[in-house]
Amino acid sequence: MSGAVPCRSGGGSGRAERRIAFTGAVRVRYKRGMTNWKACLVVTACLAVAASVPSAPAAPLHRDLLWATVQVCVAGMRAAHLALPCAAVDLGGPGRPGTAILHAPGARTHVLVTPTADVAGLEAAALQGDEGVLLTRAALAARGRVVAAAGGGVGIDDVAIAVNAPLSRSQDHLHFHLDCLAPAAKAALAGVHPSADWRWLPTPIRGRRYRMRAIPADAVDGFNPFQAAKALLADPALIRRTSWAMAPADGGGFVLLVDTQPQSLGESVLDHECRIARR
Repeated sequence: MSGAVPCRSGGGSGRAERRIAFTGAVRVRYKRGMTNWKACLVVTACLAVAASVPSAPAAPLHRDLLWATVQVCVAGMRAAHLALPCAAVDLGGPGRPGTAILHAPGARTHVLVTPTADVAGLEAAALQGDEGVLLTRAALAARGRVVAAAGGGVGIDDVAIAVNAPLSRSQDHLHFHLDCLAPAAKAALAGVHPSADWRWLPTPIRGRRYRMRAIPADAVDGFNPFQAAKALLADPALIRRTSWAMAPADGGGFVLLVDTQPQSLGESVLDHECRIARR
């Protein structure tokens, strides 16, 4: 831990911008105007999380880094109404699970939405019920952040969400990827009119074949893509290599795309350079 902040109430030098490194990777930035007592509360939260992260070889920190970051964001929000290093934190309430929103480092339009509860990934049993519906709804609602980050040239119908397969993801905490559709994905979906039945998307996207089905506009709020993807599997064990994406459909609603092939990556339908914004 570096850059210790002396705990005092009031202003003074505590108003200077400070950064506090957490486990060498997670950084919490304190902006000008933040008083020392608020900074100290969040530093205490960082230390508590650092002490709770297991260091055993079976659970390497790098795969738990997102979960550790979310805990810092939640602790900061509860202690001092500060979401940092997240962009936003919703602590949840009745019928609304807690979520955190982060901007992926080094990617202008790449946004992550993740639960504040401990959920490993799309294979989690809890996602087969209401939690899967509500978290998906929260991810869809956050797509406007991608539009804003793009700075023009894209609309909400150019933004998709995706969840990677357990065997392909880098973090063992559920997170939705939000970004602009890849040009190849937009071209493959153009003019396609899926039905409620599963069928193959005619054109591969970046060399991957996807099964697809329609999600009508009036069904989106109650739709559970985790449940729909699992129901498609002939063998439950295939969930380990299953990923999915939801992309806006021509005429309204969404298309659910599911890939169950080895090394599947739902994120492949996204473009973290948002090249469609330049067209």
